[in-house]
Amino acid sequence: MKRRQGITIPQFKTERISSSVIVDFVTDCWLWNRSLNTHGYGQISINGKFYSAHRASYTHFVDVIPAHLHLDHLCRVRCCVNPNHLEPVTQAENNRRALLAQNPRHETTCKNGHERTEARDKRGYRYCVQCHREDVKKYKKKLREAKKEKGNKIGH
Repeated sequence: MKRRQGITIPQFKTERISSSVIVDFVTDCWLWNRSLNTHGYGQISINGKFYSAHRASYTHFVDVIPAHLHLDHLCRVRCCVNPNHLEPVTQAENNRRALLAQNPRHETTCKNGHERTEARDKRGYRYCVQCHREDVKKYKKKLREAKKEKGNKIGH
């Protein structure tokens, strides 16, 4: 038996997992094809007791999960039990990653790779100061060119 946060996860045959997954060859996820809990995580019955399938898979193929850590699905697929897609992290880190995956506005860089600051517009939306400056420069250059165009047309 392997211990995880005071809970024992009994040993089981590898076939219990291999016969219960569908491998997605694009993402390399091992998608649990059996019972899911209400949150979408796989569950496995061992000796009449239910355990999280991803935790059982990790402890079976990799190692014991340290007591103070949670397993983060790097692939963001809750029913994935591929131990290569699972990483033990603190609850705070797991929550931070989940928030980033759900809401890209919490990213630290903009779509152009500039460092994102806490700058907000009058509606409260965050924006990239550097991109905004570049946009303003482009807009002003366009206005100057339009003004020159207009001046040239009037003079001729």
